[in-house]
Amino acid sequence: MSAVVDHERRVGCELCARACNATHPLSLDLEPSWIRVDRDLCWDCRACERICPFGAIVVPAGRQPDMERRDALRTPHRAAT
Repeated sequence: MSAVVDHERRVGCELCARACNATHPLSLDLEPSWIRVDRDLCWDCRACERICPFGAIVVPAGRQPDMERRDALRTPHRAAT
C-alpha cells in the first residue's frame, strides 16, 4: 500500500503532486478534482505527506522508502538538443 489521499481534507493546491519528482506517482484528476495515486509508481518516499499543510495525504505507518524501486522506476533526465 502506498500514499492514501483523504479527499475531504484536500483543497486543490497540488503541492503533493509536485513533491515526488523521482517517479511522479501523483496526478490531478480534474473530474472530480482529486489527486490520484499510481500505486505502481509510489515508492513511499513521504515527500507528498511532508509537504501537505492540510494532512490530506499520508503514507501508512511503518512504510519505509523503497530506494531500489525508486531507482528502477526513475526516468532518466534527457538533455535538450
